[in-house]
Parts: sequence; structure tokens; C-alpha cells
Amino acid sequence: MVQCRDFFTKLSGTWGEQLFLTTILLNANVAFLSIPSLSSPNTEGVVSSRSVAKIPCYLSIIASFACMVISMVLIQQHKGQEKSGLSEFHKYLTKREHPVRGFEHLAVIYSLPSALLSWE
Repeated sequence: MVQCRDFFTKLSGTWGEQLFLTTILLNANVAFLSIPSLSSPNTEGVVSSRSVAKIPCYLSIIASFACMVISMVLIQQHKGQEKSGLSEFHKYLTKREHPVRGFEHLAVIYSLPSALLSWE
């Protein structure tokens, strides 16, 4: 029973840390986009190196928002799970087990914030 509580406590803590890091990276990306030399219009009619430099920044912003939303949803869904007992933990896992794939989808969902944070 202690392991179940520790599991959800560690998960919530990890998602909270990832949420914090994501907000820092989001602020850095927005600050990078606000650099005047990257924002000046292109008068030549071709793609400049400035607009190419913006593309990874926009992709990182999208990954940041996705990571933030997924982290907040997971934290909200598992709020109070730290206090649940072994029977509640068993019900939780039984409800989410896929007949063919088992807990594969659950592992993917739980690791999405980490994956998105590494792509930022």
C-alpha cells in the first residue's frame, strides 16, 4: 500500500516539475521571438534565415503548450490518489487495462510530458 502512495506521489511531483520547466522554456521561446532582428520583415520575397530560425521556436512553443496541458490534466486526474488504498489502486489499474495491450497506453500517456519536454 505504501508503494501505491509513493507511486502517485512521485508521478505528481515529476509532472509538477515538468510543468515548471515547461513554463521556463516557454518564456525563453517567447523572449527569443521578440528579438527585433528576427521580427524584421523580409523585403526580398524569399525565405530568409530569420524566418528559418523562428520555425523551431514555434515548434517548441507548441510542444510547451501540449506539455503544459497534458501535465495539468494528469495532475488534476490523480489528485488525491496518494491517499487511496490498495483496493482503489487495483480498481484504477483494472479499469485502465486494455485486453490486448495491457498497460501500454497508460505508459505512453504518463510519459508524454517527459517526451514533449525533451523535444522542447
